[in-house]
Amino acid sequence: MTARTRLAAEALDARLLPSTVTGSATPEYVATIGQTRLFTADDGQTGTELYATDGTAAGTRLVKDILPGRDGCSFEYLTTRAGVVYFTADDGKHGSELWRTDGTPDGTTMVKDIAGGGASSTPHFLGKTSDAILFTADRASTGVELWKTDGTVAGTVLVKDVRPGAANSDIAVWAVVDDTLYFTAADGSHGRELWATDGTPAGTKIVKDAAPGAVGSDPQFLARVGDALYFTADDGKHGRELWACDTLAGSAVMVEDITPGKAPTPIKAFGQLDGRLLFTADDGDHGAELWRSDGTTAGTRMLMDINPTGRAASNTRRLASADGVIYFAATTNLTGEELWRTDGTEAGTYLLRDINVGTGGSDLRGLTVQDGVFYFVADNGKTGDELWKTDGTRAGTKLVKNVNTHGGDANIRFLGAVNGQVFFSADDGSHGTELWATDGTTAGTRMVKNIRHGAGSQGGSQPTGFKVIDGELYFVADDGPHGREMWKTDGTAKGTVMVIDLNAEPV
Repeated sequence: MTARTRLAAEALDARLLPSTVTGSATPEYVATIGQTRLFTADDGQTGTELYATDGTAAGTRLVKDILPGRDGCSFEYLTTRAGVVYFTADDGKHGSELWRTDGTPDGTTMVKDIAGGGASSTPHFLGKTSDAILFTADRASTGVELWKTDGTVAGTVLVKDVRPGAANSDIAVWAVVDDTLYFTAADGSHGRELWATDGTPAGTKIVKDAAPGAVGSDPQFLARVGDALYFTADDGKHGRELWACDTLAGSAVMVEDITPGKAPTPIKAFGQLDGRLLFTADDGDHGAELWRSDGTTAGTRMLMDINPTGRAASNTRRLASADGVIYFAATTNLTGEELWRTDGTEAGTYLLRDINVGTGGSDLRGLTVQDGVFYFVADNGKTGDELWKTDGTRAGTKLVKNVNTHGGDANIRFLGAVNGQVFFSADDGSHGTELWATDGTTAGTRMVKNIRHGAGSQGGSQPTGFKVIDGELYFVADDGPHGREMWKTDGTAKGTVMVIDLNAEPV
Protein backbone atom coordinates (compact mmCIF):
# COMPACT_ATOMS: atom_id res chain seq x y z
CA MET A 1 0.00 0.00 0.00
CA THR A 2 1.43 3.39 -0.93
CA ALA A 3 1.88 6.19 1.59
CA ARG A 4 -0.77 8.24 -0.22
CA THR A 5 -3.30 5.40 -0.09
CA ARG A 6 -2.56 4.80 3.60
CA LEU A 7 -3.17 8.46 4.46
CA ALA A 8 -6.45 8.40 2.58
CA ALA A 9 -7.52 5.31 4.53
CA GLU A 10 -6.61 6.99 7.81
CA ALA A 11 -8.67 10.04 6.87
CA LEU A 12 -11.63 7.74 6.14
CA ASP A 13 -11.20 6.04 9.53
CA ALA A 14 -11.29 9.46 11.22
CA ARG A 15 -14.56 10.35 9.47
CA LEU A 16 -16.13 7.13 10.73
CA LEU A 17 -15.62 8.13 14.37
CA PRO A 18 -18.95 9.21 15.92
CA SER A 19 -19.21 12.35 18.03
CA THR A 20 -18.43 11.79 21.71
CA VAL A 21 -20.94 12.13 24.55
CA THR A 22 -18.71 14.55 26.47
CA GLY A 23 -16.04 17.02 25.42
CA SER A 24 -12.44 16.11 24.73
CA ALA A 25 -9.68 17.62 26.86
CA THR A 26 -7.10 16.64 24.20
CA PRO A 27 -4.12 16.58 26.59
CA GLU A 28 -0.59 17.22 25.34
CA TYR A 29 2.40 16.25 27.46
CA VAL A 30 4.78 19.07 28.38
CA ALA A 31 7.42 17.98 30.91
CA THR A 32 8.12 16.22 34.20
CA ILE A 33 9.33 17.94 37.37
CA GLY A 34 10.14 15.37 40.03
CA GLN A 35 7.05 13.16 40.29
CA THR A 36 4.78 15.77 38.70
CA ARG A 37 3.76 15.42 35.06
CA LEU A 38 2.85 18.70 33.39
CA PHE A 39 0.51 18.80 30.42
CA THR A 40 -1.86 21.16 28.65
CA ALA A 41 -5.57 20.42 28.30
CA ASP A 42 -8.96 22.03 27.84
CA ASP A 43 -11.49 21.22 30.58
CA GLY A 44 -14.29 22.98 28.71
CA GLN A 45 -14.26 25.96 31.06
CA THR A 46 -10.78 27.51 31.02
CA GLY A 47 -9.62 26.85 27.47
CA THR A 48 -6.24 25.20 27.00
CA GLU A 49 -4.20 25.76 30.17
CA LEU A 50 -1.41 24.07 32.13
CA TYR A 51 -2.23 21.06 34.33
CA ALA A 52 -0.28 18.80 36.66
CA THR A 53 -0.84 15.16 37.60
CA ASP A 54 0.73 12.43 39.71
CA GLY A 55 -1.03 9.83 37.58
CA THR A 56 -4.27 9.74 39.59
CA ALA A 57 -7.56 11.57 39.17
CA ALA A 58 -7.30 13.01 42.70
CA GLY A 59 -3.78 14.20 41.98
CA THR A 60 -4.66 16.00 38.73
CA ARG A 61 -5.13 19.77 39.01
CA LEU A 62 -5.07 23.02 37.09
CA VAL A 63 -1.72 24.66 37.79
CA LYS A 64 -2.89 28.16 36.95
CA ASP A 65 -5.59 29.74 34.81
CA ILE A 66 -3.21 32.13 33.05
CA LEU A 67 -5.88 33.60 30.77
CA PRO A 68 -9.24 33.49 32.60
CA GLY A 69 -12.15 32.44 30.40
CA ARG A 70 -12.60 29.88 27.65
CA ASP A 71 -9.93 31.13 25.22
CA GLY A 72 -6.84 29.55 26.76
CA CYS A 73 -3.37 31.06 27.17
CA SER A 74 -1.82 30.00 23.82
CA PHE A 75 0.75 27.87 25.65
CA GLU A 76 3.99 26.97 23.83
CA TYR A 77 6.59 24.79 25.54
CA LEU A 78 10.21 25.97 25.43
CA THR A 79 12.44 23.93 27.75
CA THR A 80 13.15 22.63 31.27
CA ARG A 81 16.13 23.77 33.33
CA ALA A 82 16.97 23.14 37.01
CA GLY A 83 13.48 21.93 37.88
CA VAL A 84 11.73 24.83 36.17
CA VAL A 85 9.70 24.67 32.94
CA TYR A 86 9.98 27.69 30.66
CA PHE A 87 7.22 28.43 28.20
CA THR A 88 5.42 31.20 26.35
CA ALA A 89 1.87 32.21 27.21
CA ASP A 90 -0.56 35.06 26.66
CA ASP A 91 -2.39 36.24 29.79
CA GLY A 92 -4.56 38.67 27.83
CA LYS A 93 -2.65 41.72 29.09
CA HIS A 94 0.99 41.32 28.07
CA GLY A 95 0.81 39.38 24.82
CA SER A 96 2.85 36.21 24.26
CA GLU A 97 5.75 36.44 26.70
CA LEU A 98 8.25 34.29 28.59
CA TRP A 99 6.87 32.40 31.62
CA ARG A 100 8.18 29.86 34.10
CA THR A 101 6.64 27.25 36.39
CA ASP A 102 7.76 24.84 39.10
CA GLY A 103 4.37 23.10 38.95
CA THR A 104 2.74 25.20 41.67
CA PRO A 105 0.32 28.15 41.30
CA ASP A 106 2.63 30.60 43.11
CA GLY A 107 5.62 29.34 41.15
CA THR A 108 3.94 30.00 37.79
CA THR A 109 4.82 33.55 36.79
CA MET A 110 5.76 35.68 33.81
CA VAL A 111 9.55 36.05 33.74
CA LYS A 112 9.61 39.37 31.92
CA ASP A 113 7.41 41.52 29.70
CA ILE A 114 10.00 41.89 26.96
CA ALA A 115 7.91 43.63 24.28
CA GLY A 116 5.88 45.88 26.61
CA GLY A 117 2.70 47.78 25.87
CA GLY A 118 0.61 44.63 25.36
CA ALA A 119 2.67 43.54 22.32
CA SER A 120 4.05 40.01 22.02
CA SER A 121 7.75 39.18 22.05
CA THR A 122 6.90 35.55 21.13
CA PRO A 123 10.04 33.85 22.50
CA HIS A 124 11.46 30.84 20.63
CA PHE A 125 13.91 28.45 22.29
CA LEU A 126 17.43 28.17 20.86
CA GLY A 127 19.50 26.27 23.41
CA LYS A 128 20.77 25.91 26.98
CA THR A 129 24.19 26.69 28.43
CA SER A 130 25.37 25.98 31.98
CA ASP A 131 24.00 29.25 33.32
CA ALA A 132 21.29 30.44 30.92
CA ILE A 133 18.61 29.68 28.35
CA LEU A 134 19.10 31.28 24.96
CA PHE A 135 16.10 32.31 22.89
CA THR A 136 14.89 34.79 20.32
CA ALA A 137 12.40 37.50 21.18
CA ASP A 138 10.80 40.41 19.34
CA ARG A 139 10.93 44.00 20.57
CA ALA A 140 9.97 47.03 18.51
CA SER A 141 13.36 48.74 18.84
CA THR A 142 15.45 45.67 17.89
CA GLY A 143 13.21 43.28 15.96
CA VAL A 144 13.64 39.54 16.58
CA GLU A 145 17.05 39.11 18.18
CA LEU A 146 19.13 36.96 20.55
CA TRP A 147 18.19 36.95 24.27
CA LYS A 148 19.07 34.94 27.35
CA THR A 149 17.55 34.30 30.77
CA ASP A 150 18.58 32.78 34.09
CA GLY A 151 14.94 32.80 35.21
CA THR A 152 15.01 36.23 36.84
CA VAL A 153 13.83 39.60 35.57
CA ALA A 154 17.30 41.11 35.92
CA GLY A 155 18.87 38.09 34.24
CA THR A 156 16.61 38.24 31.18
CA VAL A 157 18.49 40.45 28.75
CA LEU A 158 19.24 41.07 25.10
CA VAL A 159 22.54 39.35 24.28
CA LYS A 160 23.18 41.26 21.07
CA ASP A 161 21.28 43.15 18.41
CA VAL A 162 22.94 41.18 15.62
CA ARG A 163 21.29 43.31 12.97
CA PRO A 164 21.27 46.81 14.52
CA GLY A 165 17.95 48.59 14.48
CA ALA A 166 14.40 47.35 14.16
CA ALA A 167 15.09 44.84 11.36
CA ASN A 168 15.27 41.12 12.25
CA SER A 169 18.54 39.19 11.98
CA ASP A 170 16.53 36.08 11.06
CA ILE A 171 18.28 33.79 13.55
CA ALA A 172 18.02 30.03 13.09
CA VAL A 173 19.39 27.61 15.70
CA TRP A 174 22.03 24.96 15.13
CA ALA A 175 23.58 23.39 18.20
CA VAL A 176 25.14 24.04 21.61
CA VAL A 177 28.70 22.75 21.98
CA ASP A 178 30.50 23.26 25.31
CA ASP A 179 28.41 26.31 26.30
CA THR A 180 28.70 27.88 22.85
CA LEU A 181 25.58 28.26 20.71
CA TYR A 182 26.07 28.06 16.95
CA PHE A 183 23.43 29.68 14.79
CA THR A 184 22.90 31.38 11.45
CA ALA A 185 21.99 35.02 11.10
CA ALA A 186 22.08 37.97 8.70
CA ASP A 187 23.53 41.15 10.23
CA GLY A 188 22.71 43.39 7.27
CA SER A 189 26.31 43.53 6.03
CA HIS A 190 27.46 39.94 5.51
CA GLY A 191 24.30 38.16 4.43
CA ARG A 192 23.35 34.91 6.19
CA GLU A 193 26.44 33.30 7.71
CA LEU A 194 27.47 31.06 10.60
CA TRP A 195 27.63 32.74 14.03
CA ALA A 196 28.55 31.67 17.56
CA THR A 197 27.78 33.05 21.02
CA ASP A 198 28.89 32.35 24.58
CA GLY A 199 26.00 34.44 25.89
CA THR A 200 27.90 37.72 26.04
CA PRO A 201 27.83 40.64 23.56
CA ALA A 202 31.61 40.43 22.98
CA GLY A 203 31.42 36.66 22.54
CA THR A 204 28.71 36.84 19.88
CA LYS A 205 30.40 36.96 16.49
CA ILE A 206 30.48 35.61 12.97
CA VAL A 207 32.47 32.36 12.61
CA LYS A 208 33.15 32.52 8.90
CA ASP A 209 32.21 35.01 6.20
CA ALA A 210 32.18 32.21 3.63
CA ALA A 211 30.68 34.35 0.86
CA PRO A 212 31.90 37.94 1.33
CA GLY A 213 29.27 40.52 0.52
CA ALA A 214 25.60 41.07 1.25
CA VAL A 215 24.32 37.76 -0.19
CA GLY A 216 25.95 35.38 2.27
CA SER A 217 26.65 31.65 2.00
CA ASP A 218 23.31 30.66 3.59
CA PRO A 219 24.64 27.81 5.79
CA GLN A 220 22.21 24.96 6.30
CA PHE A 221 22.69 22.57 9.15
CA LEU A 222 23.54 18.92 8.70
CA ALA A 223 24.90 17.34 11.88
CA ARG A 224 27.32 17.45 14.79
CA VAL A 225 30.00 14.75 14.91
CA GLY A 226 32.31 15.05 17.90
CA ASP A 227 33.77 18.56 17.97
CA ALA A 228 32.79 19.27 14.35
CA LEU A 229 29.63 20.80 12.96
CA TYR A 230 28.99 19.78 9.37
CA PHE A 231 26.86 22.00 7.18
CA THR A 232 26.29 23.01 3.59
CA ALA A 233 27.10 26.46 2.26
CA ASP A 234 27.55 28.30 -1.01
CA ASP A 235 30.68 30.47 -1.13
CA GLY A 236 29.77 31.87 -4.55
CA LYS A 237 32.57 29.93 -6.26
CA HIS A 238 31.84 26.23 -5.77
CA GLY A 239 28.08 26.12 -5.39
CA ARG A 240 26.49 24.53 -2.30
CA GLU A 241 29.01 22.05 -0.87
CA LEU A 242 29.98 20.30 2.34
CA TRP A 243 31.62 22.43 5.05
CA ALA A 244 32.79 21.73 8.59
CA CYS A 245 33.23 23.97 11.62
CA ASP A 246 35.94 23.01 14.11
CA THR A 247 34.29 24.11 17.36
CA LEU A 248 37.58 23.92 19.28
CA ALA A 249 39.41 26.24 16.88
CA GLY A 250 36.31 28.30 16.04
CA SER A 251 37.01 28.05 12.30
CA ALA A 252 35.13 26.68 9.29
CA VAL A 253 36.34 25.33 5.94
CA MET A 254 34.88 23.67 2.86
CA VAL A 255 35.52 19.93 3.17
CA GLU A 256 35.15 18.88 -0.45
CA ASP A 257 33.89 20.22 -3.78
CA ILE A 258 31.84 17.09 -4.49
CA THR A 259 30.33 18.49 -7.69
CA PRO A 260 33.13 20.57 -9.26
CA GLY A 261 32.16 24.00 -10.49
CA LYS A 262 29.29 26.17 -9.37
CA ALA A 263 26.70 23.43 -9.64
CA PRO A 264 25.19 22.74 -6.19
CA THR A 265 25.59 19.33 -4.58
CA PRO A 266 22.30 18.05 -3.14
CA ILE A 267 23.33 16.90 0.36
CA LYS A 268 21.27 15.48 3.23
CA ALA A 269 22.41 14.35 6.65
CA PHE A 270 22.23 10.64 7.32
CA GLY A 271 23.94 9.97 10.63
CA GLN A 272 27.30 9.33 12.21
CA LEU A 273 29.33 6.21 12.86
CA ASP A 274 32.80 5.88 14.37
CA GLY A 275 33.47 9.62 14.29
CA ARG A 276 32.47 10.02 10.66
CA LEU A 277 29.56 11.81 9.07
CA LEU A 278 27.31 9.76 6.83
CA PHE A 279 25.31 11.72 4.29
CA THR A 280 23.71 11.44 0.89
CA ALA A 281 25.08 13.44 -2.01
CA ASP A 282 24.85 13.64 -5.79
CA ASP A 283 28.25 14.13 -7.42
CA GLY A 284 26.71 14.57 -10.87
CA ASP A 285 27.71 11.10 -12.05
CA HIS A 286 26.07 8.55 -9.71
CA GLY A 287 22.86 10.19 -8.57
CA ALA A 288 22.06 10.63 -4.87
CA GLU A 289 24.08 7.96 -3.05
CA LEU A 290 25.57 7.28 0.38
CA TRP A 291 28.79 9.14 1.33
CA ARG A 292 31.00 9.47 4.40
CA SER A 293 33.45 12.09 5.68
CA ASP A 294 35.97 12.45 8.51
CA GLY A 295 36.20 16.20 7.90
CA THR A 296 39.12 16.01 5.49
CA THR A 297 39.14 16.11 1.69
CA ALA A 298 40.94 12.77 1.48
CA GLY A 299 38.50 11.19 3.91
CA THR A 300 35.39 12.31 2.06
CA ARG A 301 34.15 9.81 -0.50
CA MET A 302 31.16 7.85 -1.73
CA LEU A 303 30.64 4.90 0.58
CA MET A 304 28.73 2.81 -1.95
CA ASP A 305 26.93 3.20 -5.26
CA ILE A 306 23.85 1.30 -4.11
CA ASN A 307 21.96 1.65 -7.37
CA PRO A 308 24.78 1.46 -9.97
CA THR A 309 22.73 2.23 -13.04
CA GLY A 310 24.08 5.46 -14.47
CA ARG A 311 22.62 8.40 -12.60
CA ALA A 312 19.77 6.37 -11.09
CA ALA A 313 19.68 7.37 -7.41
CA SER A 314 19.14 4.99 -4.52
CA ASN A 315 17.23 7.74 -2.63
CA THR A 316 18.38 6.46 0.77
CA ARG A 317 16.22 7.29 3.79
CA ARG A 318 17.49 6.86 7.35
CA LEU A 319 15.20 4.77 9.55
CA ALA A 320 17.05 4.10 12.82
CA SER A 321 20.39 3.25 14.43
CA ALA A 322 21.47 0.66 17.00
CA ASP A 323 24.74 -0.82 18.23
CA GLY A 324 26.94 0.85 15.61
CA VAL A 325 24.60 0.14 12.71
CA ILE A 326 22.31 2.46 10.77
CA TYR A 327 19.18 0.98 9.20
CA PHE A 328 17.90 2.69 6.11
CA ALA A 329 15.64 2.36 3.11
CA ALA A 330 17.24 2.36 -0.34
CA THR A 331 15.99 1.80 -3.87
CA THR A 332 17.55 -0.28 -6.61
CA ASN A 333 16.18 -1.07 -10.05
CA LEU A 334 16.01 -4.76 -9.12
CA THR A 335 14.34 -4.60 -5.68
CA GLY A 336 12.50 -1.32 -5.37
CA GLU A 337 12.80 0.37 -1.96
CA GLU A 338 13.92 -2.18 0.65
CA LEU A 339 15.68 -2.44 4.03
CA TRP A 340 19.47 -1.94 4.15
CA ARG A 341 22.05 -1.56 6.89
CA THR A 342 25.49 0.03 7.17
CA ASP A 343 28.27 0.13 9.74
CA GLY A 344 30.02 2.92 7.82
CA THR A 345 32.11 0.59 5.66
CA GLU A 346 31.44 -0.62 2.15
CA ALA A 347 31.65 -4.27 3.24
CA GLY A 348 29.20 -3.59 6.03
CA THR A 349 26.64 -1.92 3.77
CA TYR A 350 24.16 -4.36 2.28
CA LEU A 351 20.53 -5.27 1.65
CA LEU A 352 19.04 -7.10 4.62
CA ARG A 353 16.06 -8.59 2.86
CA ASP A 354 13.98 -8.09 -0.26
CA ILE A 355 10.76 -8.11 1.77
CA ASN A 356 8.45 -7.53 -1.17
CA VAL A 357 10.19 -9.72 -3.73
CA GLY A 358 10.59 -7.95 -7.04
CA THR A 359 10.71 -4.29 -7.97
CA GLY A 360 7.66 -3.13 -6.02
CA GLY A 361 9.34 -2.14 -2.75
CA SER A 362 8.01 -2.79 0.76
CA ASP A 363 6.84 0.73 1.77
CA LEU A 364 9.13 0.87 4.83
CA ARG A 365 8.44 2.95 7.93
CA GLY A 366 10.67 2.92 10.99
CA LEU A 367 9.23 2.54 14.49
CA THR A 368 11.84 2.15 17.24
CA VAL A 369 14.85 0.27 18.58
CA GLN A 370 14.42 -1.82 21.72
CA ASP A 371 17.19 -3.95 23.25
CA GLY A 372 19.20 -3.82 20.02
CA VAL A 373 16.27 -4.91 17.83
CA PHE A 374 14.86 -2.53 15.21
CA TYR A 375 11.08 -2.64 14.80
CA PHE A 376 9.56 -1.32 11.60
CA VAL A 377 6.52 -1.49 9.35
CA ALA A 378 6.70 -3.12 5.92
CA ASP A 379 4.44 -4.57 3.24
CA ASN A 380 5.58 -7.89 1.73
CA GLY A 381 2.90 -7.71 -0.96
CA LYS A 382 0.75 -10.32 0.78
CA THR A 383 -0.12 -9.16 4.31
CA GLY A 384 -0.26 -5.38 3.84
CA ASP A 385 1.57 -3.00 6.22
CA GLU A 386 2.51 -5.08 9.25
CA LEU A 387 5.00 -5.25 12.13
CA TRP A 388 8.53 -6.48 11.32
CA LYS A 389 11.84 -6.60 13.17
CA THR A 390 15.54 -7.10 12.49
CA ASP A 391 18.61 -7.76 14.62
CA GLY A 392 20.85 -6.56 11.81
CA THR A 393 21.20 -9.94 10.10
CA ARG A 394 19.41 -11.30 7.06
CA ALA A 395 18.14 -14.31 9.02
CA GLY A 396 16.95 -12.08 11.83
CA THR A 397 14.84 -9.86 9.56
CA LYS A 398 11.32 -11.22 9.81
CA LEU A 399 7.61 -10.54 10.23
CA VAL A 400 6.70 -10.31 13.93
CA LYS A 401 2.97 -10.80 13.47
CA ASN A 402 0.26 -10.30 10.88
CA VAL A 403 -1.90 -8.11 13.12
CA ASN A 404 -4.67 -7.51 10.58
CA THR A 405 -5.64 -10.92 9.20
CA HIS A 406 -8.61 -9.52 7.28
CA GLY A 407 -6.53 -8.49 4.26
CA GLY A 408 -6.07 -4.83 5.18
CA ASP A 409 -3.20 -2.78 6.62
CA ALA A 410 -2.68 -2.73 10.38
CA ASN A 411 -1.94 1.05 10.24
CA ILE A 412 0.71 0.70 12.94
CA ARG A 413 2.05 3.78 14.76
CA PHE A 414 4.74 3.75 17.46
CA LEU A 415 3.76 4.84 20.97
CA GLY A 416 6.58 3.93 23.33
CA ALA A 417 8.87 1.30 24.87
CA VAL A 418 8.56 0.28 28.53
CA ASN A 419 10.05 -2.64 30.48
CA GLY A 420 11.11 -4.61 27.41
CA GLN A 421 7.82 -4.08 25.58
CA VAL A 422 7.18 -1.96 22.53
CA PHE A 423 3.77 -0.29 22.54
CA PHE A 424 2.04 0.72 19.34
CA SER A 425 -1.38 1.49 17.94
CA ALA A 426 -2.80 -0.90 15.36
CA ASP A 427 -6.01 -1.93 13.64
CA ASP A 428 -6.59 -5.69 13.56
CA GLY A 429 -9.58 -5.31 11.23
CA SER A 430 -12.09 -6.07 13.99
CA HIS A 431 -11.59 -3.55 16.83
CA GLY A 432 -10.41 -0.41 15.07
CA THR A 433 -7.16 1.29 16.09
CA GLU A 434 -6.31 0.26 19.65
CA LEU A 435 -3.33 -0.09 22.00
CA TRP A 436 -1.01 -3.05 21.27
CA ALA A 437 2.28 -4.30 22.69
CA THR A 438 5.00 -6.75 21.63
CA ASP A 439 7.99 -8.45 23.22
CA GLY A 440 9.27 -9.34 19.76
CA THR A 441 7.58 -12.72 19.51
CA THR A 442 4.44 -13.67 17.66
CA ALA A 443 2.80 -15.01 20.82
CA GLY A 444 3.83 -11.93 22.78
CA THR A 445 2.27 -9.49 20.29
CA ARG A 446 -1.21 -8.65 21.52
CA MET A 447 -3.86 -6.00 21.91
CA VAL A 448 -3.40 -4.59 25.42
CA LYS A 449 -6.96 -3.39 25.82
CA ASN A 450 -10.01 -2.75 23.65
CA ILE A 451 -10.50 0.77 25.00
CA ARG A 452 -13.35 1.75 22.69
CA HIS A 453 -15.87 -1.03 22.30
CA GLY A 454 -19.57 -1.44 21.69
CA ALA A 455 -21.78 0.70 19.44
CA GLY A 456 -19.91 3.25 17.34
CA SER A 457 -16.48 1.71 18.01
CA GLN A 458 -15.48 1.05 14.39
CA GLY A 459 -12.55 3.49 14.45
CA GLY A 460 -11.20 2.37 17.82
CA SER A 461 -9.80 4.64 20.52
CA GLN A 462 -7.00 6.02 18.28
CA PRO A 463 -4.16 6.15 20.87
CA THR A 464 -1.62 8.96 20.33
CA GLY A 465 0.73 11.28 22.19
CA PHE A 466 2.87 8.85 24.19
CA LYS A 467 5.23 9.63 27.07
CA VAL A 468 7.01 7.06 29.19
CA ILE A 469 7.24 8.07 32.86
CA ASP A 470 8.37 5.84 35.74
CA GLY A 471 7.66 2.56 33.97
CA GLU A 472 4.24 3.58 32.68
CA LEU A 473 3.12 4.77 29.26
CA TYR A 474 0.92 7.86 29.23
CA PHE A 475 -1.10 8.45 26.09
CA VAL A 476 -4.28 10.07 24.78
CA ALA A 477 -7.26 7.96 23.70
CA ASP A 478 -11.00 8.25 23.05
CA ASP A 479 -13.16 5.58 24.68
CA GLY A 480 -16.37 7.09 23.23
CA PRO A 481 -18.24 8.31 26.33
CA HIS A 482 -15.43 10.56 27.61
CA GLY A 483 -13.80 11.93 24.45
CA ARG A 484 -10.02 12.26 24.07
CA GLU A 485 -8.54 12.14 27.56
CA MET A 486 -5.29 11.11 29.25
CA TRP A 487 -4.71 7.39 29.83
CA LYS A 488 -1.85 5.32 31.21
CA THR A 489 -0.83 1.67 31.00
CA ASP A 490 1.57 -0.73 32.68
CA GLY A 491 1.13 -3.19 29.81
CA THR A 492 -1.81 -5.09 31.25
CA ALA A 493 -5.50 -4.70 30.46
CA LYS A 494 -6.26 -4.06 34.14
CA GLY A 495 -3.51 -1.49 34.39
CA THR A 496 -4.70 0.43 31.32
CA VAL A 497 -6.92 3.16 32.75
CA MET A 498 -8.08 6.69 32.09
CA VAL A 499 -6.25 9.06 34.44
CA ILE A 500 -9.11 11.57 34.61
CA ASP A 501 -12.12 12.74 32.59
CA LEU A 502 -10.94 16.33 32.58
CA ASN A 503 -13.49 17.71 30.12
CA ALA A 504 -16.78 16.24 31.32
CA GLU A 505 -18.92 19.00 29.84
CA PRO A 506 -21.61 17.64 27.44
CA VAL A 507 -21.13 18.63 23.80
